[in-house]
Amino acid sequence: MGVKELWSILSPVCDKKSLWELEGKTLAIDLSCWVCDSSHFAGSQPNTYLRNLFFRTTYLLQLGAKPLFVLEGKAPQLKYKTIRRRLNNDKGEGQQTNGKEGKVIRSRLSALQKQCVELLSCLGVRCITAPGEAEAFCAHLNMKGLACGVVTQDSDVFLYGGTEVYRNFQLSPGYCCDVYRTATIEERLGLTRERMVALSLLLGCDYSEGVGKVGRESALKFVRSVPHGQIFDR
Repeated sequence: MGVKELWSILSPVCDKKSLWELEGKTLAIDLSCWVCDSSHFAGSQPNTYLRNLFFRTTYLLQLGAKPLFVLEGKAPQLKYKTIRRRLNNDKGEGQQTNGKEGKVIRSRLSALQKQCVELLSCLGVRCITAPGEAEAFCAHLNMKGLACGVVTQDSDVFLYGGTEVYRNFQLSPGYCCDVYRTATIEERLGLTRERMVALSLLLGCDYSEGVGKVGRESALKFVRSVPHGQIFDR
């Protein structure tokens, strides 16, 4: 989810780090990503998402990290079409549409999040419901310095202003995760936040299908060649 092909584009600057390096850090965690990862895992047992959440969270607490879980709020209207498409492709997501009001209700996700909040409250971990998309609020906390980094699988976190992003958490045997930093992305790939937003409009994202017949290499060449402040006009 997020911007089409962005994770692949950013792969050259992916830095694999030991989870020990998260010691003492405040982390804004996109809860829905951990839930969906566990729910879609092949051969997963019932309530795998709760089991994985428990072990990941307790490990972070043992490290002295301070996890702050962010729940999905109301889906932006621009995303309704995308959610309806996912509903048609995967009935297991449990997302429903209300034809009268045109609202999208992520009912199953809400139910799973409620169970996760109950577990996390028993562990003494705080949860916050975002006003909209969880990764957007996580990015806001990171940008304002209230969180050292964001834990999510959604690549559009960079477009919302996230500056340090952790992805693909792995406990035993590796105890590691992938780390992306916007400073490195800009220095080595020439991709600023503005340019990544432009990429999302060209290649497609959760809010737009992109521009037809514009591929990854053409989009990258374009955004890198146009001066800042002129990209959207062009």
